[in-house]
Amino acid sequence: MNDYWTQCAEEIKKEFQRLTQHSYIEQKIGLPEAHEETIYLLLEALRETKVSQEQAVEQIAAVLLVQSAFKAHEQIQLHNDGDDKKIRQLTILNGDLMSSLYYRLLSTVFHQEILLIFTSAIRSMNEAKMKLHFGECRDFADMLQTLRTGEAGIVEAVTRFYGREHLAVASSSIFALKRLMHEREWFDRSEEFSACAVQVQHWECQSQNAQQILKQLIDQEHSFFHQHVKQDDQLSTALQSLMDEWIAVGIE
Repeated sequence: MNDYWTQCAEEIKKEFQRLTQHSYIEQKIGLPEAHEETIYLLLEALRETKVSQEQAVEQIAAVLLVQSAFKAHEQIQLHNDGDDKKIRQLTILNGDLMSSLYYRLLSTVFHQEILLIFTSAIRSMNEAKMKLHFGECRDFADMLQTLRTGEAGIVEAVTRFYGREHLAVASSSIFALKRLMHEREWFDRSEEFSACAVQVQHWECQSQNAQQILKQLIDQEHSFFHQHVKQDDQLSTALQSLMDEWIAVGIE
């Protein structure tokens, strides 16, 4: 990893930590973590653009905030008594706070165009998560596309905005694979709300069990990922190496 990427990545992490730092939230529910995959994928997308380092930091930190807002809302414990209710309310408020922070971060004139991309992507992510939650995917291909949108629609949209079509699709595929592998490992005992798990459970009454369904989905998505990586002739060697590491864990 070259010095420029390392320096930018550290600046993005610092900005994200500055924006999300809150002692009471840290004590009660913990602070969100920045996805390194998101940082390096978007640094790659911005690598040959005229966007300044400061503007890149703002845009990527904004994406991290959107991701954290979605994760906060997904982790809400569905209890209505005692301390659990307070934690649930705090988690909701924290997710709402991060949503407002990303908007404020992109409020300058320079970011006006990409702010519209954020708005559209967030709407698509919400729709995809609802589709999974209600088990409305027709088949595996439909589920995988819906999962890519729900997990990484914001990363894909920003990457596509900067003209990296194949990288955009491969990026969303990485996050879909991460979710599928997480589900395969924790399906029977995960404490996290998961729209993906709801869709799989909707299909379980058929001939296959959840683990078999997840393995097929992972195999299909693995092939899909490599198909788009091979078509990206702008892909840097550094990112290619990182991407191989990210998807190697848990894939048979």
